[in-house]
Amino acid sequence: MFNPEKELNKLLVQKSWNKSELFKPDHLKEIARESLYDFEQFMLLVKNIAPEKTVPVMNTYALHVNKLHDVRDAFEYASIHEQKEILQGLLDKHGTDDLLREWILVYQLIFETISHTYTLQETLDKAKNLYSEVQNPLARMRLEIIELTTYFKMGSVRNVLFLAEKMRNSFANIKPGYMKSALASRISLLIGLGKLYGEGDVNSAEDYFFAVNVNEATPDTVRASCYHALSNTKLIGDKKTCLEYTKEAIKYANQAALSDYKKTLEQEQVPFIKNLYGETFELSIDIPVKEQIHQYIVRNDIAQALKLITQLEKEENDSLFLLYYKGKATKDLELLTQAISNFSIYGRADMIPVVQQDIISLQKTGASI
Repeated sequence: MFNPEKELNKLLVQKSWNKSELFKPDHLKEIARESLYDFEQFMLLVKNIAPEKTVPVMNTYALHVNKLHDVRDAFEYASIHEQKEILQGLLDKHGTDDLLREWILVYQLIFETISHTYTLQETLDKAKNLYSEVQNPLARMRLEIIELTTYFKMGSVRNVLFLAEKMRNSFANIKPGYMKSALASRISLLIGLGKLYGEGDVNSAEDYFFAVNVNEATPDTVRASCYHALSNTKLIGDKKTCLEYTKEAIKYANQAALSDYKKTLEQEQVPFIKNLYGETFELSIDIPVKEQIHQYIVRNDIAQALKLITQLEKEENDSLFLLYYKGKATKDLELLTQAISNFSIYGRADMIPVVQQDIISLQKTGASI
């Protein structure tokens, strides 16, 4: 079994470096060119020493690996961390390598996808069209991940669960390494997300999320999404754990250099949880308007909540949560019932018990019908 601390000491002795010199760009390039480690091994070594530096260090390393399987893993690293400049650099550097032709086709599509070049339907069509040109089993599996992710974004949870369960059976024949770890963790995450958001099956979802997190090779990007989803398994009855999971998601988003995602977690998810548990807090312009509305409901400032709801409705904001908050503000059982239906249809089944809890509370105290 790979021991990061032991391997670090061996490397420093072999190269006559001290620990502070390890991450110098020239040294990283040297390690990569000499293929001293498999891609996953070096990433584990880096994460063990300085997890907060993983992305900048691996960006340099990824551009200079030269063994075929390491280059393939570098492509996957750049895509899963949405490091577009690194992915473009890898495509430019290896674009004419016949041995990587199929991988180039797949990761060119991924680059275009994370660059928001296509609509979801266009991405799905292009992925399906590539199957005729991609025969390598692992490359085809990476195409299937694109298909799965796109279906999930489109709200087609049944397709996600069916295809993901089917893919899991293919992993037995894949050699251990970064690619296998990355794909396996993403598939488990997608199944868990499907169970939680599509079916509202919290217990099954948690099993998949815990399986993702127990794998030390799980990429930080996947781990961040996993902890975010775990926080949504605790929307009822466990504020402490709900917020702790969110803090873990923020930590891993930060380590993965996902700045926009980190902001979303800090400025939207954290206020949402606090609002859901009836906590009052100071509002700032960074908090989305819908969570400002939620806070005004918590404060029982219904007039201000309705004013902001009207404002968003005029802007044709069709947020699922806006309908829910309008139902809460007006204590309208019909709107809350409609919110349950919408949460079920549009992939937030985890919210159904939350709304049901509000309905029960309103029925006890009296509400409009």
